[in-house]
Amino acid sequence: MHSATNIALVGGGNFAKGAHLPAIAQVPGLNLLALCSRSSELLPSVPSLDVYFDSPASPGSSFDDLLARKDITTLVIGLPIPHQPAYIERAWAAGKHVLSEKPVAKNIKEAKRLIELYEKEYRPKGLIWAVMEQFVYEPGFDKARELLAEGAIGDLRMFSLEYNNFIAPDNKSHETAWRKTPEFQGGFLLDGGVHTIAALRHMFPAPHSLTSISAFTTAIQPHLPPADTLHAMVRTASAIGTIKIAWGVESSVTRRYEFLGSEGRLEVEFLPPPKIGEQEARKVILTPVKGEQQVVTLLADAMRSEFDFFARALAGGVGSEAEMEVQKRSGSRATLRDVEVVEKALSSGGSVQQLAEGL
Repeated sequence: MHSATNIALVGGGNFAKGAHLPAIAQVPGLNLLALCSRSSELLPSVPSLDVYFDSPASPGSSFDDLLARKDITTLVIGLPIPHQPAYIERAWAAGKHVLSEKPVAKNIKEAKRLIELYEKEYRPKGLIWAVMEQFVYEPGFDKARELLAEGAIGDLRMFSLEYNNFIAPDNKSHETAWRKTPEFQGGFLLDGGVHTIAALRHMFPAPHSLTSISAFTTAIQPHLPPADTLHAMVRTASAIGTIKIAWGVESSVTRRYEFLGSEGRLEVEFLPPPKIGEQEARKVILTPVKGEQQVVTLLADAMRSEFDFFARALAGGVGSEAEMEVQKRSGSRATLRDVEVVEKALSSGGSVQQLAEGL
């Protein structure tokens, strides 16, 4: 049995405190030793952990001091989108494995630059880099993928993704300055949209993947610049579909996927937590043309599952079965595909944009 991997969490935002910390604590394969933030004011209070910060300056407490620790092999980096690449590169240069928050980068160009650097210089040295895209680790989406892969609905004909989830001005996800005035394309359409695209990517049965997109976007809410709503037509090699993502529509909370095939229909619905503090769930509904309808409800369990996969990948090392599974689900090249879909949608203006094969 492998010993636990010693890690540090870099980032003191709401998600780091409310999601990363409790999820890491549930995974025996990870041993959290330190917390780090750009500012000491953002650090959560966890007396048992060492803390590092760059502001205000304090001897022995900087990010560089954290990087110098030999006992910490892995950094979990959850920083604002524009700041992540610099921290990722410094971590690699110090010989650390990196788990970085989604998206893989703010745009295709930056993502490709990071991927090229990683694959040329750091992966050959045995360093693992994966992206924290938790949707692709959810049991509900795994179940849907399994059903589609085994041909439960026959040949895929049509599909849809509908994710309408209004972000009010006082929503805690909107409280941070970097989200209120985004220095990256798409605002919430990139930041949150990649989740929904990643789940679609994960569920698609081979050899399906999106090949083209034609989209319109708009800005409904002034507090959600530069755009908050997207409606797209998309194609795979043999099926057509729609993608609707809206953060700015006040009257609708609809979150679901639908796959229509020659022999049935598969739906995946998001179920809210029954009580505050409890988990969301996913309802997977298979309705065959012939036979009985099947309904399975599975807890999302996204964050714990995600970190458990990462722990096994780190224990196995580069090229291991566990590491290759993580790369397939949320490696840099897999999650680049999610950024590409959003970026091409944002630039489409109704014209057809080709999606690069293999991205």
